[in-house]
Amino acid sequence: KNLFNFLPWAEELVENIKPYLPPDVPVIAQVLVHDADPEKWARHTEKVASLGADLIELNTGCPVGAMGHIDARKLPPEAKWGMLMGASPEILLPVLEAVVEATNLPVGFKLSPEVGYPRMLYLVEESVKIGIRYVVTTHKYFAVAPPDIWDHGVGKFPALEANCLADFGGSALRFSMYKATALISKHFPQIDTFAGGGIVSAEHVVEAIMLGANACQTLTGIVSGGIKLLTRTNEWLDEYMKKCSYTKIDDFKGIGLRHLRASTEAKFYYYVAQPDLGLCNGCGKCAESYCPAITMQKGKPVVDARHCGCCGMCNFICPVDAFNYIPRS
Repeated sequence: KNLFNFLPWAEELVENIKPYLPPDVPVIAQVLVHDADPEKWARHTEKVASLGADLIELNTGCPVGAMGHIDARKLPPEAKWGMLMGASPEILLPVLEAVVEATNLPVGFKLSPEVGYPRMLYLVEESVKIGIRYVVTTHKYFAVAPPDIWDHGVGKFPALEANCLADFGGSALRFSMYKATALISKHFPQIDTFAGGGIVSAEHVVEAIMLGANACQTLTGIVSGGIKLLTRTNEWLDEYMKKCSYTKIDDFKGIGLRHLRASTEAKFYYYVAQPDLGLCNGCGKCAESYCPAITMQKGKPVVDARHCGCCGMCNFICPVDAFNYIPRS
């Protein structure tokens, strides 16, 4: 990964891990150049490829470069790298082309969530023409942390005297990953998608595969749950596939895309919320919210179907998931 930006470390890393890897486990080398010059990216990629990597992953989504500029509008194009490059197709595409020409290894790039929709589809469309083989479908968000409301609005970062521009990771990245994985897989089946960002459980891995992912990166889960997440995930996958009568990953890869469509193309059923009074603890939070359909009667929620739009917010609010949704009578 990032060790490949420092070639002596990268060489030592490959020498140490290669003897222990199963033959079907590839080494994916991440390349990040703090510059927008396509030639510099191509030369660094050549050096990294010579160390024994099997695939090249271009880190064109890292927010760190943007964190150093309070107004990136003032930056010249050549100073944009990482996320700032990844969100600017006119800078990114020449870099992708130069790297593809510089190596025979499969090349992919990390998609910054700052690209947005539908621009990400245009970007992938052009990258396919260049010869990019895969896309890692998210990176960290570029963010501003909240101020300390009890200390005159200063930043909350320890050992910093300012509220610095920052990046944001964690499980919330998963939804950006789902979006990109699904839409890219649906529109560009000729390119592989590596689902990365926010995966913290084996269930998330299956969800990503069902949305078309060819591989999953689980750094979020490893950070939050430890390296044994990989073992637990593989064991859980074995049991899951047996229960569902899947014999191989391809049996469920992409099957979620069959159900992906625009809201204007979907049939809506007229359902209504129904509280499960056996589960309900009578807290009243659902009735205290904005919903005009729910009132509390004798300590339990009652739904007036005339005003229920079946938005699902009552179950989101309910601490014990005491609402079901049933067809209207």
